[in-house]
Order: sequence, then structure tokens, then C-alpha cells
Amino acid sequence: MSEKKPEEKDMSRRRYLGMTGAAVAGLVVGGVLGYVAKPTVTAPPITSTETETVTVTGTMAPPPVTTAATPYYKQFSGQTVHAVTHDTADHRAVRALIAPEFQTLTGITIDSEMMGDIVLTQKIYTQLSTGATGPYDSGMVHMWLLEGYERPGWLTNLDPLVNAHPWEGILDLNDYVPLFASWCRTSDGKLSGLPFYGHAGCYMYRKDLAEKWGLTPPKTMDDLLAVTKNAHEMGRKEFGSSFYGISMRGIRGADNPHMYFGWPWAWGGRVLDADYNVVANSPECVQAFDYYGKILQSYGPSGSATFHWPEVQRGIMEGTVFSILEATDMPGSIEDPTASKTAGKIGYALLPNGPANTTPMFSYTTTWPVFAHSPVAEAALLWSEYATSGYSQKKTVIEGNFFRTGLTSKSAWTACAAAQPAKYWMAPVLLQAMEQTTNEYMPKIPEVMEIAGPHGDAVSSIVAGTPAKVALDKAAKEIYDILTKAGYNIQMKYPV
Repeated sequence: MSEKKPEEKDMSRRRYLGMTGAAVAGLVVGGVLGYVAKPTVTAPPITSTETETVTVTGTMAPPPVTTAATPYYKQFSGQTVHAVTHDTADHRAVRALIAPEFQTLTGITIDSEMMGDIVLTQKIYTQLSTGATGPYDSGMVHMWLLEGYERPGWLTNLDPLVNAHPWEGILDLNDYVPLFASWCRTSDGKLSGLPFYGHAGCYMYRKDLAEKWGLTPPKTMDDLLAVTKNAHEMGRKEFGSSFYGISMRGIRGADNPHMYFGWPWAWGGRVLDADYNVVANSPECVQAFDYYGKILQSYGPSGSATFHWPEVQRGIMEGTVFSILEATDMPGSIEDPTASKTAGKIGYALLPNGPANTTPMFSYTTTWPVFAHSPVAEAALLWSEYATSGYSQKKTVIEGNFFRTGLTSKSAWTACAAAQPAKYWMAPVLLQAMEQTTNEYMPKIPEVMEIAGPHGDAVSSIVAGTPAKVALDKAAKEIYDILTKAGYNIQMKYPV
């Protein structure tokens, strides 16, 4: 988007609280994966009261390091980095298997605190907005919050440090999946974080039933409608009225901007145009969400307007749904035979193209920034580099035997697929989905979560039966009001 933005200015605490409150109310991290365990590694203890167990199935040599007399990463020995992360299996694997090795190599102690997503975001916001130097030096930030945290100067610009001190064998910015790397740069081009976890969108379906019923993955939205209708009807004949052809998210509010903002892309629609004018109620957007609402009303579970990703995922895992359009990280749960009735029965395909000859856009990234007021910023960046590196991602999978499907490293995806083909057989499709996805569909503005609220309300009401134009006209007006109050000199391209 072009830089037609309001003058940079400080935002009131009340307004930022409103923005963050909207974000906290709708934080989404992809499928929850399994618990991991403690490595047999001798290293300085991690400052934590929790314990993990990682089953080590092989040995993986540490990456090559510089032979300089005093390597850069050794210059911060004795410092402690206080990091706060989501309490997920991915982070537990990193803390258990990667942190001890990092501490031995660098002499930097990692104090890793884990907590639930909403509490984590509230704590980070409170620290950053008050200018406090602690307790945290770095932590997990959703990609849609990065812009709002960078504008006031709350995050460290990582470019100078990364360029001045390249870490051979560890940090390779070109190894990150471009989609996830792009979410880590704010609109002014600054590298404000590193990608720890990410997903795009793909089509997941009952491969066993598709073969039985003679159905193939859809290539277009017309195909999707036909395949869904046939699967819905044949499934009900075989399994009864509790079987559905499709499931997708429909929950209201700001919960799913990374999906709702990108759905009309397949029809050539946007929420904002290149100059930030409101086009959320354009004919293309109306057509897109009319389709979205009707396919769920006709062939989706009752109550779809309240569905978040767990409800969508549950349907495919319990065998009550033929297909879902969801996140590429979900195979970690779907293919777990201890949790899923359909493990081994699912096929993966690219999202279908819409009338604009492209797919809907759907992606998410957890970024790992360094907070600007940290007194140990260099050490904190070294930890972020090490923890997000392709090397560490490979190690947690290959040596820790952990099925990670939110990988952000291209080399990690390739290596894991080669080392564990039975688990990662779907990797080529997932990588292709990531490669064809752009982040341009979501505006990189601090107000993104504010405008996601009325837009998400509109989508949910459409799924519940409100005519698409009525719902989107209302949302467009509310989005326009939010942005004009924020100082944007913009228009409503389709006045109501």
C-alpha cells in the first residue's frame, strides 16, 4: 500500500487499550499440538519451575560457529534474557531442547516464562506502553499487532544488529518462508521481529470418502460448491443428518482478520484500497461473502456463525465434516491417531481459485521481537535468532521427534520431510500453499484490529443469514468512522 497515512502522532493510552482489547478478544494461534519432553542434555539449568521431557531419537551436530578469538555471541556471557512465550508444545520443545544448548554455547541464561495467549498479550502491552525496562526483554507478538507496537518505538529495529553481526550457520533471513518473513517487517520496511510460528491456508478433506464417492479436490469456487454439495448429500445418506459437507470459521468480532480480510481476495475484493479508502462493501466483497455465507448455511454445521478454529478442526477430526478450509498447521493435530478419528484419512490441497483467478489469502505468523527498552537487547536478539533458526526447527523435529507443523524455515520443512516422510508426506502441498500466499491483503496499520471488529461482526452475521450487502455496508461505515477519527484522510468508495 502507498504511504498515504496520517501524521505520526502519539496515541492515547485509552485508544491503545481499546485496540489491544480488541486484539486480546480475538487472538488466534493455529492448532494446539502435543506436549513434548526433556532432553538428555547436560547444560546450565533453565530458570523455570516447570519441567519438560523430550525423547531424543538421534544426534544432530550443533551448527558451525565463527572461529574468531572472541565470537560476538560470547560477548554477552553472564547476561540473562527474560523471554515470555505462549504456553504451547512448540515453545516447550524449544525451551527444553534448544535453550540448554544455547546457554552452553553463549553463556547467556534464558529465563523463559510461558503463559496463555490473552494474558501474555496483556502483559506485553502493559510493559511496552508504560516504557518499563522489564520484566521481559522479548516475547511473542501476533503479526497484526507488530505495526502498532513498532510505530511508537516500542520494538528494536533488528536490521542494524543483524547486518553488523551475521551469525553463520544460525541466522539466514533467506531461509525463512517469505510469507512469514514478510509479516516481520513493518510498513516502513524495518525488521521488527523474527518468525517463530506460521501457517497459510489449505483445503483439507476426507480423502478416503472422496475416493469412495468419486470426488476430487476443487480447483475453483464453482468446483468447491459442487464438491461440497455432493459430499454433503452422499455423507448424509451414509452417515445420517449429523454429517456436513464443509466447515469454516464464522465467529464474530476481531477473531479472524487473517482469514476474513483475505477471503474476498479471490474475487478481487479488499477491505481497504492502496490509499486506505474503505472498499469493504464493494461488489466484489459482497459477492465473496454472499458465497461464504450461503455455502455454510447450505452445507455447514448449524451454529457455524459461532465457530472458531477449534470447532472447525474438531469436525474434521471427529469425522462429521467432509472438508475444511483451514490453517496449514492443523495436520499436527489432525494426523495424531491418539486424538483424531480420521488420522491417515485426510487429503491436503491448495485453496480453490475464485473469479479473480487467485485463491483467498489466509495466513498467520507469531513474531519474536526484541523490546526497545531491554537492557540486554543484543543477547535477546541472539536468543531469538537461535530459537527461530532453521537449525533449531530441524533439531526439535529430527532429534526431539516432535511433529511441528508451524515451521517457518524452508530448510526445516525440507529436512523434516526427508527425515520423517511418514509424518511430513503433505509438506510439499503445505509449502506450495505458503509460497502462493501474500500478506498484502491485510493492511499494515496500527488500527487493523479495530477495523477487524466490525468486519468480523459482518462476516458472522452473514453466516447467520443477514444479506451480505446489508452487513458489509454497516461494517464499511464503521471502518470509515474508525479511520477518519484516527486521522486518515480517506473516502468510502461505495457510500451507503
